[in-house]
Formats: sequence, C-alpha cells, structure tokens
Amino acid sequence: MHKPTFTLAMPNYNHAPFLDRSLEGLLEQTRPADEVLILDDASTDESVQVIEEAIADKPFARLIALDKNEGVIRGLNRLLEEATGEWIAFPAADDGLLPDFIEKMERLVEMNLNAGFVSAGVEILDAEGRGAGVRPIFYPSLSPRFFTPAETRKLLLHSDNHFWGQVTFYRREALLEFGGFDEEFGSGTDGIALREIALSHGFGFMPVRLGVWRLHGENYSLSSAFDVPEFKRMVKQHTDYIESKPPGLYPVGYGQILARRMKFGVARILTSSGGSREDMASKVAELVDAPAWERTLLSLMSRTGRLSSFSIKSWLFARLWPFSPIRFAIQPVRRAIANMSVARTKQ
Repeated sequence: MHKPTFTLAMPNYNHAPFLDRSLEGLLEQTRPADEVLILDDASTDESVQVIEEAIADKPFARLIALDKNEGVIRGLNRLLEEATGEWIAFPAADDGLLPDFIEKMERLVEMNLNAGFVSAGVEILDAEGRGAGVRPIFYPSLSPRFFTPAETRKLLLHSDNHFWGQVTFYRREALLEFGGFDEEFGSGTDGIALREIALSHGFGFMPVRLGVWRLHGENYSLSSAFDVPEFKRMVKQHTDYIESKPPGLYPVGYGQILARRMKFGVARILTSSGGSREDMASKVAELVDAPAWERTLLSLMSRTGRLSSFSIKSWLFARLWPFSPIRFAIQPVRRAIANMSVARTKQ
C-alpha cells in the first residue's frame, strides 16, 4: 500500500516568544514529518537564531530565511512551491500542534487518498493560557469520516466553520490546482480555499483536538476583526466571488448566508475582546449597518454590566440568523459525545 508523505510548513514573522512551543509541535511528532519547512519573513527579533538552534540536528527540517518581508500569504505560497510532500499543513508560528497530529491525520488520509484535505479540531487558549473554547464550533461528524462534494454542499447550507486551517493537511495537488492562496482575500484566503477544495474534491474530518490556537491580540487571522471597514470589504469580496462561480459549485444563495455568518463570527470576537463596551457596541453597529434606533439599543445593552456581552450576542443572533439555533445549541453536546467516543477507542 502506498504510504503518503507529509510536509509541515510554518511561516514566521517576529514570533520568537512562541517558537519553542510551536517548533516542538513540528519536530516532535509521534509520526515524524517527512519534511519540515520554516519560512522566516525577515524577522527583526531573534526568531532565526531560535529556529536554527531547534533544527540543527534535524536533517528533515529546513529554514528559508528571507531578506525582505513579503507578507504571510506570499510566504504560504512560497512554502507550497518548495514542499515535496503529497500532503502539506501550514501551522502558525504562534499556535501549536499536538504530538499525534500527523499520526491521526495519516489514518484519515488513508481512508481516502483523493480527498482535497483532512482536518480536525483545535483548543483555544487565551492570552493567559486558559481554555477559551473549541473550534470548529460545528463538528460535521462524531467519528472520523470522508465527506463527498455533494455532502459538503448540504453541510454548508446549515452550518460553516467545519475546517480549521491550523490542523488541516491539504492534498498538495488539490491546493495547487485551486491556485494556492490569493492575497486579495487577506486573512480569509484559507477559508475560501478550504470551502472550494471541499466542494470540488470532498474532505476528511476527525472529531478530536489536535492543535492549539492561542489568542494573544496580534493573531493575523483576527486582525481584520478590529478593522470593521476592512472586514466589511472582505465580506463583500467573498460574497461577490461566490456569486460569480458557475451554478452548482456552491449552494444556491450561499454567498449571502456566508456573509451573515462571517459578520456574526467577528461580532462575537468583538463582544469578547475585553475593550470598552461602548466602543464594542459602536463597532458591532457599524458591522451590521444598524439604523439609529438599533444603535441606541446597542448602546443601552453595552451598559448592562456582565450581561452586556450576552445581550448583544443574543440580539446579533436574532438579527443575522447565521445558523439554526437548535443546531447551534447542541454542538457542545455533540463535541462531548465525540470526545467520549475517542476515549473509548483508546482504551
């Protein structure tokens, strides 16, 4: 039987404080990577020194050190070009992988070697290292399985956020066929790639947490959440792109559905950001183009103390209706069932 090959490809820019943990995740896998590529995007901190020391005795690992900063997305595409593995993952330098990431993903890949990608779950840690949730919010399955393109279309109609880039192995040929990562989509570039590859080739999902996403205030994926005009531009860009595709690829009306879900997701981040409640309410109002009476209502909600975040999230859900409330409410139960199933399997 053909054994697939795996590349871990990590871009880095000035994340030296996080590198000890993230490099350990790359270099100490129970099923070692066939290749580890680390691209340093002309960091101005001690990142290069930390990386060089970590990979000094690792012949399968290589540093690509750039003299000029080119940005995250160009770095991702450079890593995609340089990689030799049939499957490639792009863990972030400020996040982390669990030691059995490749081992478990290899089992999933072997279930369907033609899948566009395979993915799993991540645990969210706040700036103090405390647990702050799990992603994806919606587990598409309670057991490891493959989803066909047709099944993916049905999934997207009732929920999103099934694939998390931090713990995803792309089939390299499928990502190259898609065209790699488009700079025009900014921090949303992997999201659009994952959706379209899943709709073209299908995907595999394993309902276990195999990585860590650290929220420390400078995450690239969260930067647009605090720049509301830029985020609204990105939402429109996603909608226009999806609606421009040939009929049959995306579900009918999915562009507008995704727009509501994107706004709800970012608004949830804003309500939990820990900043001024008045400022938070103002940004949420701008995000959804709220009329004057709703802006007044949001301002009043922001003054309700500990209830302010819950009140605004509830109002947002009713206004945007991103998902079925029943489906949304049962997700913690589904994740718990999946965790129990995995625990029984290990025994």
